[in-house]
Amino acid sequence: MRSIVEFDALNPDTRKSPWRYYQWLNETAAPQSLYKLPHESNFYFVHRYEDVASVLMNPLLYSSQIYPDREIPFFPMMAGAEHQRIRSILQSLFTPRAVRELTPQIEQIAQRHTQTLVNTASGDLIDLWASKIPLNIIAHIVGHPDDLASLTRLRTQAVALNTEAFPLGGTGERQIGQQGLIRRLRQLYSSLAALPAVFRLARHVGLSGVAELTRYIGNKNVPPGTPRQAVSRGNPAHRLVLITQFLATMAQLFKQHIQKPDDTKIISRLVGAHLQGQISLVEMMMAVLIVLLAGYGTTSSLLGCAVHRLANDQPLFDRLKAAPDEMDGFVEELLRYYGPLQRTARRVTQACQLGGTSLAKDTQLIVLLGAANCDPQKFDRPALFDPQRSNAANHIAFGRGPHVCLGAALARQEARIALQTLVSQVSSIRLRPGREPEYIVDRDTGMYGFESLDVMVTA
Repeated sequence: MRSIVEFDALNPDTRKSPWRYYQWLNETAAPQSLYKLPHESNFYFVHRYEDVASVLMNPLLYSSQIYPDREIPFFPMMAGAEHQRIRSILQSLFTPRAVRELTPQIEQIAQRHTQTLVNTASGDLIDLWASKIPLNIIAHIVGHPDDLASLTRLRTQAVALNTEAFPLGGTGERQIGQQGLIRRLRQLYSSLAALPAVFRLARHVGLSGVAELTRYIGNKNVPPGTPRQAVSRGNPAHRLVLITQFLATMAQLFKQHIQKPDDTKIISRLVGAHLQGQISLVEMMMAVLIVLLAGYGTTSSLLGCAVHRLANDQPLFDRLKAAPDEMDGFVEELLRYYGPLQRTARRVTQACQLGGTSLAKDTQLIVLLGAANCDPQKFDRPALFDPQRSNAANHIAFGRGPHVCLGAALARQEARIALQTLVSQVSSIRLRPGREPEYIVDRDTGMYGFESLDVMVTA
């Protein structure tokens, strides 16, 4: 613990293993207050369970609209009546009844990809199994093709969307002077590279629809002192092409459903709301984008973490195999310990007190869901992974308040079925010797999990 001198949420070592940093925050650095980022003038980490819950439950004081000079019309950041309008429409996809109706399809999808993993015997678990299952389920929900090539392309598009769309991971990469021209040239190149996909998109939504979509994605003029994406990493031009291709595909699928409604398809619930004038075509496309982002990355990360845990704990694997009724507790402790979304962001809308700290208007808060789930005042011995923990389900992995995760019930059901299917069909899971796991560290989205995880399974 003495080796930690500050908390840097974007440091690769922190992101690979955040738990000792959470312990340092909760016990040493700021046990009864917020943590002020030493290199930033306007940022605080909120890490105690009660403070995190308080922030999430009070959207008027702690706004998800993190930019003080503009509103972002992106559903996770919306508030008030507009947020509730989109949310009520999306909710129809994730009601308890909808999840029950989906369960046979989830079981088939889990069986399909588990069989592929078993037949392959070794390889990247994320690519073969952990990403394919949630992507396949989302494809089923929105009417997207679900052959392996389409699912692989959909994963690539989801990663691009995730990188570009969410400025909520932390303080991002600090701007180094004299980059204005370089950034403008990159943006110009990105725009030119995406033109073919833009023309295809315009055929379905019109130029006005394309203009509306640019309000959601592509605005990189980020105000100083606010969370910033790590968008300069990788290939921004290629990401823009992938995103535009995804939007064009969804626009085409929606137009087909609008022209020929099919009540047997889950997506018909969104289409029906559109035909009744409750939601525009572009809003429908962005809603599906949210379903993809929220439903794919989180569940994929959770499944990867689950298998990583089982590969390192054969007695736990054997116990779950012998006692399937313990799977629920295992999933809840996974969510507490490995919560896929470790942090989100809020902006203080007026001067206030939080955690014994005075906060000025427009102070930026990095809300550490992962640290809250490791708060010793809420969870006894929080650093211990205990599938039989009695209060594991009190975690905040899915958030709280008006922005609580819409797909929480579906995510739990997916995880239970996928893991039960895997455990029932293999006798052992091991990490492949000589192949180090690749963690999610290059995308500043607050996610915890693996980009790749090489495993060996025995049928």
